[in-house]
Amino acid sequence: MPPPWDDIYLARPDISRWVEGKRLPWEDFPFDNPIRLPKEDLVALAIHIVQGEMDEVEEERRFMWKGQGTSRVNGTALVKGNKRSVETHPLLQQITYTILFIGRKQIGPALES
Repeated sequence: MPPPWDDIYLARPDISRWVEGKRLPWEDFPFDNPIRLPKEDLVALAIHIVQGEMDEVEEERRFMWKGQGTSRVNGTALVKGNKRSVETHPLLQQITYTILFIGRKQIGPALES
């Protein structure tokens, strides 16, 4: 089931029912359906999620939906009791970073392969 994007949009700026603000790229990040996000914000969110998956973001700042748990030790991700295997794609192991600036606002590192 996809996230309730319309409900999330209408609840902004208080999206705490779905995700904690500290788990987004920055405090006042305009969290919304990726289809509606400006390109710069979509890139920032994607980078933030990938960095979290690569353990490059502190545990308490990694993107995670409310009610989602993880079990990195066992190589699985848990979402509301459902279990699925998680493997790191070989390309993610070879990624290097450069800092990406949009205007004067640093939104995080850009991915290069």
